[in-house]
Amino acid sequence: MAKFCRKCGRPLEPGVKFCTSCGAPVNTEAAPQESPVTPPASVYENEPHAGQTVPPQAENPYDAAQEPPKQSGGFDKRPLIGGLIAALLIAIGGGAYYHYDQQQQTIQQLQQKQAETEAAAKAQREEAEKAAQAQKDKENAANAAATAKYIKKALSQMEEIENGMSSMAGLINSGNATMGQVMYRHNDILRHIDNTRELLANMPQPKDQKVIDQINELLRLEVARTDCMLNGARGDRSQFSRGNDLYDDYQTKYYDLTQQYHITL
Repeated sequence: MAKFCRKCGRPLEPGVKFCTSCGAPVNTEAAPQESPVTPPASVYENEPHAGQTVPPQAENPYDAAQEPPKQSGGFDKRPLIGGLIAALLIAIGGGAYYHYDQQQQTIQQLQQKQAETEAAAKAQREEAEKAAQAQKDKENAANAAATAKYIKKALSQMEEIENGMSSMAGLINSGNATMGQVMYRHNDILRHIDNTRELLANMPQPKDQKVIDQINELLRLEVARTDCMLNGARGDRSQFSRGNDLYDDYQTKYYDLTQQYHITL
C-alpha cells in the first residue's frame, strides 16, 4: 500500500526516510490505517511545462449571471444613495429658485427705480412748464397793462386834439376870423399831433404792432381833417365835405379800437 507524505501529501517511495518533494522526515512507525487522502493540487501542477501550450479555459456562462449571495445582516446602501440624490436635487432646485427670486427682486428694484426717475423727471417738467406758463402769464399781463396805458394815453391826447379842431371849426364858422387866426389854430393842432407821437414813442411799446398802427391811423386822420378845414377856409368848400367823411371814418376806427381792447376814458 502506497504511503504519502504527511506534510505535502506526495506519494513516497518505499523505504525512503525523507520526502523527495518537500524533504520532510518519513515516520516509519506503523500508523493506523486511514482513508487515503487526496493530495491537494500543487500550485505547480497546473503550470505549463516549457514548450507546452495551454488551451484557453472556457468560461462558465452561469458565473457572470449569478450574483454572489447577500450576506445575512449586511447594510443596504441604496436608501442612503437615494436620499443623497434627493437632497442634492432639492439643493439644486432651492439654489435655482433662490437665484430666480434674487433676479426678480433685482428686476423689480430696477423697474421701481426707473419709475421713480421717470416720475421725478415728469414732475420736474411739469414744474418747469408751470414756471414758464407763470412767466408767460406775467409777461402777458404786463404787456396788456402797457398796451392799455399806451392806448389810454393816445386817446387822451386825441381828445385834446379834437377839442382844438372843434375850436378851429367854430372860428371858421363864425365868419369873423382872419386867415391868420385860422392858420394859427391849424399849426397849433399839428404841433399837438407831433407832440403826441413823440410822447407815445417814449412810452413802453405794445408787443402787438397792430395797436401802434391803429393809433397812427387815427392821428393821420386828424391831420387830414385839419388840412381840409384850412383848405375850406381858403375857399375850396368841397374840402368841408371831405372833412366830414374823414370824421366818420375817424369815429368808426376810434370805436373799434376802444371795443377791441376794452378801453374806456
